[in-house]
Amino acid sequence: MLLLAHGAWFVVVICAAIEDPPVGPTNGADFLAFMESRTGAVRDLEFTFEGRVEPQHASMKGTRLRLTGQYSYVQNEGHKLDFDTEQGDGVSHHIATATKGNARTTRTTQGGGASGHVSRRQTAELNAPGLPGRMFFLNSFVEYGSQILETYENEGVEDIEGRRLLRVSFEQIPGLPQHRELRHTFWLDIERDWTPIRWTLTRGGRVELRSRVLEIQQFSDGAGASVWVPTSGQATSHLYRKNPPPPGEKQDPSTTLAYSADPVVIEKILVHPHSVKLNKNLGGDRLKVEFEKGEFVRDDIAGATYRVGQQQTRLTGLTAAEAEALLNTGIDDAETQVDGLRAGSRSRNLLSSPWLLGGTVATLSLGVLAILWHRRRF
Repeated sequence: MLLLAHGAWFVVVICAAIEDPPVGPTNGADFLAFMESRTGAVRDLEFTFEGRVEPQHASMKGTRLRLTGQYSYVQNEGHKLDFDTEQGDGVSHHIATATKGNARTTRTTQGGGASGHVSRRQTAELNAPGLPGRMFFLNSFVEYGSQILETYENEGVEDIEGRRLLRVSFEQIPGLPQHRELRHTFWLDIERDWTPIRWTLTRGGRVELRSRVLEIQQFSDGAGASVWVPTSGQATSHLYRKNPPPPGEKQDPSTTLAYSADPVVIEKILVHPHSVKLNKNLGGDRLKVEFEKGEFVRDDIAGATYRVGQQQTRLTGLTAAEAEALLNTGIDDAETQVDGLRAGSRSRNLLSSPWLLGGTVATLSLGVLAILWHRRRF
């Protein structure tokens, strides 16, 4: 407030600080709509990639994991990853999709056999270590719809390494005990179409997972549409299991996770720029997963478990004990196939690095990635 003298009069002038309006969406609903609209011109997208998962912690002695494969996206249909993993002498093939209606399908081939799973639950395959989902979030925020609507915060603009980045965050709504107190934070590059280029997952202010884009390129379809795609990125995980079980024994979900200030695992992900294809009319068939005759499949949506080509056994109407016994028969078959590969692998050590998707923590084994995915789902 200022007092200005004018003759015998005093004029009171009230000065109020004028704040700049916030940058970007201020609530969860607007954020979801905004992030979906920015990718509206991307009808489909495809590229090849490679990844490395390199253990760093003293408790881990496994050799590094190498991943190579292809990512596909079709608007209003979903995402698909088709990739191989290699560690020592062990090689396995994986297909993972997330399609409309939140249907998830995975198929894993290892040790001479294959198995599949169909579900509507969130699964970590699309965002597991060494895969593009660690740094590429095209239309992925719909995965966290309810969390964003209830807990979204616009934390303002930060200048980092010469870039203006909008920082937003939201909580992981607990679904499992390990989800509690987890918070996602994303940094969006304002000048690059609000592309997420950093991501952290924290608990109590302590970073458990950190991901950042190192290189990014803009790709065009030649008809006016374009998209920014990270072509190089790195992620670090900071959790490990204190007492990983011996090879061949199942994971104990009550095992305590320990924190390391130094990286437990370093992940490096590359997208091959020459392979990026935008708006090539891929079609929904690109995302199909075909199961072959004799493969064991658990279909949670249909409520059935079966071997392809044989009569389906419905899970509905069974007691919990009956369903569990039935599923264990299929699991034992799949694990027997993988145990042969484990015995012949050069490395028999489990990498106890947590693998996180939306706060879901599971144990990743460099040598037997496929069977841990299988066990986690059951």
